[in-house]
Amino acid sequence: MIGRFYNEPRSDINRKLIKSMLVGTTIFLIITVIDILFIDLLPISNLGASVSINSMNYVLGIISVACCAVYYYMYKSNEFFILNLSYISIAIEYMFVNIILNNSILKEVFTLRLIMLPFLFRAILLTLAILNNSKVVKGLLKRKDISVIITIIVTISSIILEMIMYSKIESNYIYNILLVINDLIVVYYYILLVLLAKRCLEKNQFIYTIIITSLSIFNMRRVYIFESIGLNNKDIFSYRRGLAFIGFTILLIGLFIEIIRKIKENEKLTKELKNNEKMLLTITENIKDLIITEDYEGNITYVNNAVVANLGYTKEELSGVKFESLIQSEKNIIDSKKEDIEFKEQEWKTKLNG
Repeated sequence: MIGRFYNEPRSDINRKLIKSMLVGTTIFLIITVIDILFIDLLPISNLGASVSINSMNYVLGIISVACCAVYYYMYKSNEFFILNLSYISIAIEYMFVNIILNNSILKEVFTLRLIMLPFLFRAILLTLAILNNSKVVKGLLKRKDISVIITIIVTISSIILEMIMYSKIESNYIYNILLVINDLIVVYYYILLVLLAKRCLEKNQFIYTIIITSLSIFNMRRVYIFESIGLNNKDIFSYRRGLAFIGFTILLIGLFIEIIRKIKENEKLTKELKNNEKMLLTITENIKDLIITEDYEGNITYVNNAVVANLGYTKEELSGVKFESLIQSEKNIIDSKKEDIEFKEQEWKTKLNG
């Protein structure tokens, strides 16, 4: 029997798709930067400024975190859990600033200028996701519930800390230093995304392309700090809410596509496994060697035709029988036949001598 197996070049297709999406993300970011430089020329006053878009972002943030958690528990990727913590921080920050601080005079400060500490925290999380095997990552994975609680506490407490800090800053010099620090974190964040893109190409995993695209868009929200002084409140609200909407939406669509793709791949692998199992069963049924399989308790689960022909039992009779008892039974039969042969030989010799 000759078996021929055909493997589709899916890895090459996935690699081309990943490269295309990374190039598309880069083009989008370049266009957005150009948009920022010429922002006063664009009619953007109505983009995402409505309450409905803002409310949709709350829902999208919650659903995004939930979907990330579902994906992690389905496929158990350590890197993805750390990235999920980043999205928890993003969602908490967005809701805290827009809901809790809704009636606060500091909301404008946080929306138009800096929320730097939570952003720095997410840069650290992204660094840990890239390192992957560090002791800190192992600690976060060991107690996932505690890790989520710590992420929420750190995000909220860092925002409150910045509220206190900014309320005491009166010098433009200090504020300019903070802007420079923010710029450095933005650059460092994009370097991390490039490293994540490199790993994405090495592992040929589509889902990380979606993560990179989504996080890049959320990072672009901070680039608007560069031009925030020249914008009115309505414009900056519109752009930041619009980018948040795009970031959450891309993540959800990407997760949906990836889960569907994984399900189809699993179905295909299951079908191939069943076909291979049938072919293997055909081979074992017709081989002359005796093949017996048993479970961990020693009960026989399968015998081939050679076993049936040599032992004289049917497959139904052998199914569920203890393998040791079968061996002992056959040994007793062999010993009995041996004794019978020896007795007949002795009787034959006696007759000859008599």
